[in-house]
Formats: sequence, C-alpha cells, structure tokens
Amino acid sequence: MPSTPQHLASIETRFPELAAHRRTATRLHPRQGTPASTESNVGGPLLWPAGEPWPVCREAHTDLLEYSDLDAVEAPGGDPIGALTDGTPVPLIPVAQLFRRDVPDFFGPPGTDLAQVLWCPLDHEAFVPAVSVFWRTAADVGGTVAEPPPPTVFQSWYVPAPCTVAPEQVTEYEYGHLLPPGLLARIEEWEAGRVTYTWGRSITTGWKVGGFASWTLSDPSDMVCDCGEPLRLFLKVEGGEWHGDDLWVPDDAGTFDGDPTRITIGRGYALWIWVCPSDYAHPVQTSTQ
Repeated sequence: MPSTPQHLASIETRFPELAAHRRTATRLHPRQGTPASTESNVGGPLLWPAGEPWPVCREAHTDLLEYSDLDAVEAPGGDPIGALTDGTPVPLIPVAQLFRRDVPDFFGPPGTDLAQVLWCPLDHEAFVPAVSVFWRTAADVGGTVAEPPPPTVFQSWYVPAPCTVAPEQVTEYEYGHLLPPGLLARIEEWEAGRVTYTWGRSITTGWKVGGFASWTLSDPSDMVCDCGEPLRLFLKVEGGEWHGDDLWVPDDAGTFDGDPTRITIGRGYALWIWVCPSDYAHPVQTSTQ
C-alpha cells in the first residue's frame, strides 16, 4: 500500500492557529491494473444497473469540428469528426468509482455508499470535460451489471487508463492565501527559501477525495451552486501523482512512472469537481488549477 510522507506533520507545534485550517483528504493512489466493477477504481468498470440507460452528452461540440486528426481521436467504427454536429449524443465514459467503505473522506446523499464519476470525453467550456456524478446504494444495483458502450469520438487525454486504487487518508491545510494575512506572513518567513506550505504545497498532489482546493492558477474563488449553497469539493483529478518537488511523493514512486492514469487536463493542470451538499442532484461544477 503506498503511503505519503507527512511533511507538515509538526507544523501545528509552530503555528497552533493552523488547527482551525486543517482537514483530511483521501489520496487515491491510482495504479494501472484490472479492477473489477465491485471495486473502487479509476477508469475501470462500473457497478452500473443493467436496466438503466447509459448516459450521453447532448451538449454542443461545435468547436470539435475545428480540431485536426491529431487533436481528436476516432474510435474504430465511430462517427467521423465531420459528422459530429450539435446534439450528436456522445456516450459518457467512466472516470472513477468510489465506495464509501474504501474512502475515509467519502460523502454523499444519505443512504448512499457509491459514487460514480463520468464525463464527456470532449472539451466543453473552459476546455475541460463535462462531468456528472451518480450516487447509488450498491446493494440496490443487483447482480446484473451493464457494460458501457464504446466511445464513438473522444480526445485521448480524457480517457483514463484502468487503475486500481489504494486509498490513504492524509492531512491537509488550507491554501495559503486564504489564511489570515498575519498567519500567512509568519509562515512565509518561516519557510525561508524552502517552500513547504505556500503555493499549494499544503494540499496533496494527485487524485484525491475531499480536503482543500488549491488556487495556484487563479485567485481563490467562491464556488457556489446556482441555488446559493456553497459547493463542497468532492474529487480532484490530476495527471501526475506529484510535482517537481518531493513533498508529496509516495513511497512506491520508484515502481511506476508517476502518471498512471494518462489523463491530461489543460496544460498539466488539475480538475477539481464540486458538488452541492444541499441537493446532490444539482449540477456538478468544476474548477481548473
């Protein structure tokens, strides 16, 4: 089981005020493999009811018509790019399946124990895929599981390689520029050239459930549902499992190349998936950092 060095384990000794800015998150540690539909996984099969229609995206994909063959990939037997018009249904593809039993920081509607994250494997607004989250009670699915339809048209960097996961709960601290200014100034002085907290270092790299959001690409933003309820961070999707420093490198780093899912968001960013805790049926929102 991969584990992560806790480089900020003793920081509250120096800055006791950080206790009010601490959360746990569950790092998923995806590793390429052959997961089953009864397991938490990334890019693998889903425990999907056989009688439930597979979801499709019917939003406009007009911009895709401008892509070259190098930018968009046609699946064997799929529609040619030129035939993809507004309203053409595009099957969603599995991104992650998470069971409550496996993920300490899992949350969702009361009575549910399974979250299934799917997305349209094409660029949408802000050049990211359109995400949907389905919440279930696993025992209600039954013994017959549906197979997802093969994708017709997709962008390869949005198709995750099948991975098993090894969830690990880690401790995070709130993004630096959301701390009280005086506390942030003291932390920056303490860092003295070796950045270990600011610039998002207090938040784990790689795929994770829960915890804090990072805002290294833009200023911090209030993520609010259309109903007015503050959104809650559910899942972070990221191509690499760590960045250029060594702060969140897992202890099995020498056994794989650091990019097990083969996902790329933008220019190597992370996609943060937010849900409405007041009504989980409300549309998912995303941010890119």
